[in-house]
Amino acid sequence: MITGNIAGKTAGTSLFAVLTVIGVLVSGYLPILGSLVLALAGVPALLVSLAWGGLWFLVYFILTVVSLGWLGGWASGAILVPMLLAPAALFAFLINSEVETLKAVFLAVFLACGFSMSLWMIAPALGETGTKMWAQREQLKLWEREFEVKFNKSAESKTVDQTITTVFLEQIREWVDFVSLLIPFTFLFVWHLLSVLVFYFGGRAWGAKFGIKIEPFSKFSSWKFDWNLIWLFAAGWFLFYMSESFLDSRLIFAAKMVGANLLAISKILYLIMGFSLLFWMFEKYQISVPNRIGLSFLVILFYQVREILVWFGIIDVWADFRAPAPVAKPGDDDQDNDDDSFF
Repeated sequence: MITGNIAGKTAGTSLFAVLTVIGVLVSGYLPILGSLVLALAGVPALLVSLAWGGLWFLVYFILTVVSLGWLGGWASGAILVPMLLAPAALFAFLINSEVETLKAVFLAVFLACGFSMSLWMIAPALGETGTKMWAQREQLKLWEREFEVKFNKSAESKTVDQTITTVFLEQIREWVDFVSLLIPFTFLFVWHLLSVLVFYFGGRAWGAKFGIKIEPFSKFSSWKFDWNLIWLFAAGWFLFYMSESFLDSRLIFAAKMVGANLLAISKILYLIMGFSLLFWMFEKYQISVPNRIGLSFLVILFYQVREILVWFGIIDVWADFRAPAPVAKPGDDDQDNDDDSFF
């Protein structure tokens, strides 16, 4: 355990900065686990901020950004700020302010998204790295065209029915068109949600060594979001599907982009609610662990099942499937029997 004196804090802060830099650099060579390793690289930022306060976080911040800028270019150091350091600092601030943990996670996520979006607008100022970030939508469209050419050649060589080919490629185009609208906001939202959750679990796992206590989440099967979330979903649906009916052609693309992002983010939140309801059912009906894992993977793998769970999450706001059964009052059974009688 690192001591709390000046020398100990200096050594600890330097060590944490080194761990973050190593994590960021290593994540680039791990195509599958890279995002998880990158998120783990931000845990030291949370620990420094919670354990030793803002001044030592500033020292850690400078060491990390300068070191990464020296090793990977100044743009890499600059991008690290909205990706990891600012969200960790926001989450630490909310925890220190005694905000309920689950609320602190989502507040940190949305604040981090706002900060990241503001920097996204000036991304080209970062040089080639920033220009590539802005070109993600065009890269996705390029991938679509390349895939279409390769698929058509393959279909011709295997004499696939032209109708099947046309329908499949049309679905691919629709998917690419929708996903391209989600760049960057929904992608930033998903990233910050993943990273802040990793901060939480990392802080819970290693925080005790530094005298840090992060309150645990409430039981997952009891999670519920505010019913006002439905307005986010409704606004997204209306803008995405109905904007062509009432807006000028110059505004349709912007409206569809806003609508697609509102729709995607609200669906992610309702999917979490749906999973919470599913876990409540697991507990209520005492489903075995292997079956829980199997059913959860079924939801993750199949789009139609995920959509059903999203709608269960929406309906639960009003139906309240988890509400406790009303307690019967003495004499209610006799009264019910009288009411149901034919005589």
